[in-house]
Amino acid sequence: MAEGNALGGLAGDLSFTISFAISRELLDGAEEAGMSPDELVGIVLVLGVILTALPKTVGSFGKEFGWLRRAMWRRMSGGAPKDKASSEEHVRDPSGLTEFLKHLAEMSRRIAMSVSVQLLASNVRSKQPLRSVRVVLLLAITAYFLFVDGASRFTRSKERES
Repeated sequence: MAEGNALGGLAGDLSFTISFAISRELLDGAEEAGMSPDELVGIVLVLGVILTALPKTVGSFGKEFGWLRRAMWRRMSGGAPKDKASSEEHVRDPSGLTEFLKHLAEMSRRIAMSVSVQLLASNVRSKQPLRSVRVVLLLAITAYFLFVDGASRFTRSKERES
């Protein structure tokens, strides 16, 4: 359990750290291409929404094609499995390509959301002349993303209960 918590913390730290470098590169690239920061924020937010749906899509893809995994396992093992329990254990194994893709999609989602926050904050800092307005807008951005995160956690917990 401690290893899982340490790795989860590492993933959070990694996504946060990498997102700073990515957002800086995106801002520089948008400036070179003549794209406004508002357009860049919109593109990254859309990408974040797509990446939010991706882990569930990958998971459902794995469930839908479970028959293919079982057939491949039977072919590789030389015929029908000796007992049904062993074949089900093999199919339910949480390791593998599907789990890796789900974790990769989750990490990408975290990075995209973090980059979105940083791009919005950069946009606020560059466009608002008054410090008090910048502070209020940055707090509003924080509240909005905390609301989105809380709503997504609530939705995920309700899906697990069902």
